[in-house]
Amino acid sequence: MKTKTRTRTSSSLIKAQELQNIKCLLKKRLVGKSDSPILVGLDKPYKTLYDTIERTIRYGESNSTILVGPRGSGKTSLVKKVLYDLNKELSDSYFLLKLSGLVHINDRVALKSIASQLNQNMSLEDNANRSAAEWMNFLISIFQNGDKSSKPVVFILENFELFALQPKQLLLYTLFDIAQSRQAPVVVIGVTSRLNVVDLLEKRVKSRFSHRLINVPLISNIEEFFMIAHNNLLLPFNGQDNIDPKFAQEFNSKTKECLFSSEVSAVLTFIYNLGKDIQLMNKLLMLAVTSIKISNPFISSNQLFSLYQNLITDPKINLLNEVSLLELYLLISIKSLVSAGNIVFNYEMIYDEYKKMANQYIITSTFSGGSIKIYKKEVAFKAYEYLIQIEFIQPCINTNTISSGMFVNDDLHAISSRKKKIVFGSGSNMKEFQMVKLLLDPNEIVKAAESRKDIPMAIRRWFCEI
Repeated sequence: MKTKTRTRTSSSLIKAQELQNIKCLLKKRLVGKSDSPILVGLDKPYKTLYDTIERTIRYGESNSTILVGPRGSGKTSLVKKVLYDLNKELSDSYFLLKLSGLVHINDRVALKSIASQLNQNMSLEDNANRSAAEWMNFLISIFQNGDKSSKPVVFILENFELFALQPKQLLLYTLFDIAQSRQAPVVVIGVTSRLNVVDLLEKRVKSRFSHRLINVPLISNIEEFFMIAHNNLLLPFNGQDNIDPKFAQEFNSKTKECLFSSEVSAVLTFIYNLGKDIQLMNKLLMLAVTSIKISNPFISSNQLFSLYQNLITDPKINLLNEVSLLELYLLISIKSLVSAGNIVFNYEMIYDEYKKMANQYIITSTFSGGSIKIYKKEVAFKAYEYLIQIEFIQPCINTNTISSGMFVNDDLHAISSRKKKIVFGSGSNMKEFQMVKLLLDPNEIVKAAESRKDIPMAIRRWFCEI
């Protein structure tokens, strides 16, 4: 008797905990929290940085260098990868001290952090009132007591340019001076996206800096861009991270198929041409990773394309679909003014257009089963102010100018204006005469109105005439 062979479905290859491990692994990689990031196109700066730090740890050589590159070029990932590889052999052979210009906003805070990371036994009460100079002297004394045989220290200074903008640059002077004196093995690594960061250094700081710069370039071609996307979603299939190797292989295969499909390829190509924005790409991939479920644990091209459409949608468009009926009436009136050739307009013009629209179709709407309510001017003005608040419309720069409007002629080549200047008194309230301009695409107003079920039929007919 023949028995049917039961094939395991994709969802049966993975359990809930495994899926959670996978999502955690991929998310860490996409937000730059992975201890061992996968680098693409950074072989040369990797080798230079690795050799610099390795020579300090192995041979006691002191040095200083700055990693310079545009945002998103992979500077932080490069540092993490170098330290990860060094730790495989030399994990207990050096001290690692990390500082950030965003966190350590002055020398005193930075020096206290250095002392804390060095794990010195110090009295907190005595340290609380120490000045920056006293902290600096303490730091210098630590390294003056050392020699070539002392345990090496690796300083990583993220947002290096912010340290250079601090007055006197006392911290940078001290660290570079320690590295130059070679009393104890120290290497200072600055990380910055400011290309002219060396010009920010004072003359005395420059004299102690080695002037070694490691350039970290952006990716050079679209193939590297696709490779980064693929590597960020790659699962290890050697049994690590408690991930089933069979599922990992299937996941990698389907992910590659998804990324190189025509829809997703077009999306990634667009992001690349937009400015090689790896962070935007990772944000899209993060949404895709977040949305995978136990019932369908793979990323599909349709899913990724749909997430991209939602990602690039202007938040104002979503907000446009949530405005009140009165606010939408005012936007429709603005659309009518724009269609008539007005570039700028004021509340009086908008409200007059709104009343004109309502009065014109009040009889029609009665027979069509709808109704257009004419709100009081004061009530409608509140809605008008809200449209300014959410930046659907924007006041013009010259707030002391009251105008009857600015018009574009039929051939759209000449602009004429009729303006009347009025100096506002301190007690006058002339907001309704202040000129504003539309910040939305007029066609989006029509789309939003057409999708609303509470819009009277008379207004829908009016769309065809403007």
